[in-house]
Amino acid sequence: MNRKTAGKVLIGVSIIGTVVAANMWDSVLPIWGVLVGIGMIFYTPAPSPGQYLCVTCHTVSSPKGKLAGSDVVELFLYLFIIFPGIAYSIWRRTNKIKVCPHCKSEELIPETSPRAKKILGQAPTA
Repeated sequence: MNRKTAGKVLIGVSIIGTVVAANMWDSVLPIWGVLVGIGMIFYTPAPSPGQYLCVTCHTVSSPKGKLAGSDVVELFLYLFIIFPGIAYSIWRRTNKIKVCPHCKSEELIPETSPRAKKILGQAPTA
């Protein structure tokens, strides 16, 4: 099972668990609607990645996204405390970390920055 499928399964399990715990749809839907609404308010699409220089391995490429936080904590929250699990999932997905696709380092700088040009041996333009 890949990460996307596991995430969908966890969300499905949380919805089912919420319905079972509340035992009524009429009390669950408003809560679910509020949580989704909060997620939509705080969601901002990531800007196009562009090219970044990895300070660790000196590779110039487009960064990959990595979820912030821990899979274990998310699973624990979904299994035992459903609503904080949903909030944690929303936070993880809105706070993706840019990582180098080659060495997985988080130390990336824009290719056009003066520091990147210095590392690459180019003269910075003013």
